[in-house]
This record gives sequence, C-alpha cells and structure tokens, in this order.
Amino acid sequence: MDNPTKAFLGEDSAWRSAQISLDDVNNLWGGQRITVRGDGHGYLTLVDVGLAERHYWFPLGDERARQILELAVTQDLLSVPDGRHGPVPDETSTRLILSNAAGETHILQRWADDGPDAGFQALRDALMGLKPEARGPEAKQISEIPPLGAADHAPALKAGGEKDSVPDRILRAFIDYFEADDWRFERSDAKPVLRLSFQGRNGHTWSCFAQSRMNETQAQALFYSVAPIKVLEPKRLAISEFITRANYGMIIGNFEMDFSDGELRYKTSVDLAGGTELNHQLIKPLVYTNVLMMDKYLPGVMEILYGEVSPEQAIRKIEG
Repeated sequence: MDNPTKAFLGEDSAWRSAQISLDDVNNLWGGQRITVRGDGHGYLTLVDVGLAERHYWFPLGDERARQILELAVTQDLLSVPDGRHGPVPDETSTRLILSNAAGETHILQRWADDGPDAGFQALRDALMGLKPEARGPEAKQISEIPPLGAADHAPALKAGGEKDSVPDRILRAFIDYFEADDWRFERSDAKPVLRLSFQGRNGHTWSCFAQSRMNETQAQALFYSVAPIKVLEPKRLAISEFITRANYGMIIGNFEMDFSDGELRYKTSVDLAGGTELNHQLIKPLVYTNVLMMDKYLPGVMEILYGEVSPEQAIRKIEG
C-alpha cells in the first residue's frame, strides 16, 4: 500500500534535512512550538499571552530525531484528514508541519471540536513529550530558531535579549513552575504578580494571581483565586456566613471577602523566612489546593446569590 508520508520524505539519506514541528499556539493566550530536525537538533518556542516569544535549543541526537520522523511515516501523517471545523476566535487548534529536504511543506491542522485521530495524537504526544528535555540542563536559550540547513544550530542570545531574567526569586520560582506545568500566564510590568485563568470542573472560569511579597523583612508567596462575580451588598452577610462555615476546618488556605466591593477570593500562602527556597513541591499544593477549593465551593456561592438557598443549606449540600 502506498504511504504518502514516506514518499514525501524521500530516501533515508534525505531525512537529515527534514523536520517536523508542533504548533500549539493560540493568538489569545499563547502556547508553544516544538520542532525536531532530522540532524538531531530540537527547538522549543514558548509564547506568552502577549505573544512575546522565548526560544530554546536542545540536543536530541540523530537516533531520537529519526524515531520521531519514523513515527510520522508509521502513522502516515499525510493521510490524516485535515480538520474541517470552521475557526472560532478563542477556539484552540493544533498544527503539525512536516518539511522535506526539497523545502516542501505539508501542514495539518485540527480544531478542538474535530473528532480524535489516533495518528495525529500519536505525533502530538511524541513531540510534547520532548518538552522536559527542551528545558533540561543541556538546553540553552537562543535568540531565534535558525532556518533549516543553517550552519549555526544554536545562535547565541543577543545582548539584552534575555526577557525572562527575573531578580525576584519567588516570582522566578512561580514562572518556572507554571512554564513546566503548561499554564498560560501574563506577567505584570508594575508589580511582582502573574495573572492566570482556570476553568473548574463545574464549568466556571475565574482569574488567578500568583504574587511575591519580598523585601528586607519578609519573603512570602501568595496565590489567589478570584470568584468571577462580585457579591452585591444585600447578599454579603449571607456569603460571609457561608465562607465562615466553609473556612472552619480548612487546613491550607481560606476564603475572604471585601465588604466594600464584594470581591470574593480564596487565598493560599507560604512564608519563606530564613531563606527557604520556593520550589515545585511547595508551589503545587499552593496552586492546586486553591483552585480546587474555589471549584468545590463556588456552586454554593451561586446558589445563595441567585437561588433561595441558605448558607447552611449550601454548605450541607457541598460537604454532606
């Protein structure tokens, strides 16, 4: 049986001049691109919500690179049907881009609402699986991704071009964690704060903030989930009772409400006095306990605000 992908890549000797790329970037909130070249070089581009890009080179080796290209042949990537779903502005899509030694390119794009395809998913998973190596100890940040066939495989970062240099060690730890955990975030220019968003299992989406408080006398890391609604004044006493009942027995974090404007949020924090370093093991419960608690109790808030449910009834429904 004919294999269009094998025919497209040509003879084995030509594979060193071929490449395959995963483009998983959304124009509203960024993402990443991962490229594997047949000569054993790999590249990662991280794109933030402002569409600013950071590029990294990492050594993959001829054998690993060939395995990725062989997977494209085994799955016959060029025979995978292209997605036909019409784009929606905030809908996600993924592109796989295969280039051969002759400079020809084949682009396959599938949207979030397109049905699953095993071949497409196998290639996507294989490329995404390289991301830890792309941020590993042998990787280095570079100024740009060189064109296919360029002599300089890892062009040095230009002076002043290291955009992710962050002197605040707490904020730097947050950035490293969220990049490793594939969160999209936006960094404030004025404050040591990162802005993120999270969609819970109950269907609600809300804003989150990771904040550093660091000076001569304190070193604290904070994470907030901010409820997607403001509590109107007539309901503030009821919500105050609800979050008091919810907070009783909480081990990590607590709900709090601003009585002046009705902002409701969940806060987790850790004190890093004495030079304690903020690492991934500390950040993970700080973040995930926070968003899971907001997801768990937010439906109760909504029932009190928009239904005839008392704080006690709402808590009983959630906690049993």
